[in-house]
Amino acid sequence: MKSVYSAVFFLLISGILFAFATRQEYSQTIIKEFPIQATGTVDLRNSFGPVEVFTWNQNRVKVHITITVRAASEQKAQYVFDEVDVAFANTPTHFSAQTQINSGKSWWDWDEEKKDFSIQYQVWIPNTVQLNIDNKYGDILIAEMKGKTSINLQYGNIQLQKLSEDLYLDFSHGTGQIGQVKDIEGKLSYCNLQLEQARDLKLETSYSNLQIEHAAEMFINAKYNNFKIQQISAFDYEGRYDVVDIEQVDRFRATAKYSDFRLGNVTDNASFDLEFGVVNIEHISPQFSEVNLVGQFTDYKVNLEPGTPYMLQAAADYAGVSYPASLKVTFEKESSTFHEVEGYHGKAQGVSVIRAQLNYGGLKVTN
Repeated sequence: MKSVYSAVFFLLISGILFAFATRQEYSQTIIKEFPIQATGTVDLRNSFGPVEVFTWNQNRVKVHITITVRAASEQKAQYVFDEVDVAFANTPTHFSAQTQINSGKSWWDWDEEKKDFSIQYQVWIPNTVQLNIDNKYGDILIAEMKGKTSINLQYGNIQLQKLSEDLYLDFSHGTGQIGQVKDIEGKLSYCNLQLEQARDLKLETSYSNLQIEHAAEMFINAKYNNFKIQQISAFDYEGRYDVVDIEQVDRFRATAKYSDFRLGNVTDNASFDLEFGVVNIEHISPQFSEVNLVGQFTDYKVNLEPGTPYMLQAAADYAGVSYPASLKVTFEKESSTFHEVEGYHGKAQGVSVIRAQLNYGGLKVTN
């Protein structure tokens, strides 16, 4: 009996493998070209395939769409071709192309053979138009653009060279590489994003990894992320369950729970309001203005450059405060549950100040 089952299983698997092995590629191509003003708008909406955008010095839009089906016969491929359509609309100031799946059934209800297809957009546009792309289950590649750009992508990867204007980005389940961009606003989830340079960023992020080389300002609302930033002027953050690593920052503010921070160098000021966190400020420039630390169940480490003048004002309930021996203490009160200390290093009336208000956790200041 076992040998009979084995034979049946072998025949079943062999049949499946044979069916896949005998599939061939069939394709249909749609080519369209329309005039458009240099400051017009281009909308592209696709699914199940990549969207590639190139630029040229003509005030025209050229679209090259390839529908590719892998099927056992041309008849079965034709079923997919009959169900896939691309709707075009154009005026002198606007062009749109939209993929439409006409089947009454959901794509998920198609059999496996009918699902084996892709729809590829290759589009040539003036680089000054406003570009809007909506894609699902496919990559997006965009050449250098001078107009505003909006991207909505699920389950795909992004590659952008340079955007001279603003970018709106709604991106999930993919990997992105962006060169230079003016400002970015949008939402990120379940993605990895690498950015070389931007001016301002305003993002909601979750379950993502962000690597940024240079930025001016960031406003972040986040949860379950990893941030790694090389240099930024101002970082304003609210979140939970994140890891933030910044090599150099001028101005920093964070309100967070269950998050850890490493700041390589702070040149001006930093402000933290944390619950259940860990903060390591490895270096503070001698010209810094202030550092404000509020924490519950949070540990802070702050290292200043030797010789830096500053004032320290710290109060801790059920938390420890450690300071350098060179600190000139002007007030100190300590019990088994409370520690308050005030003092200065360098000038008695220095303009730089470190303030701390802690409940459970600790503060360690070194220089």
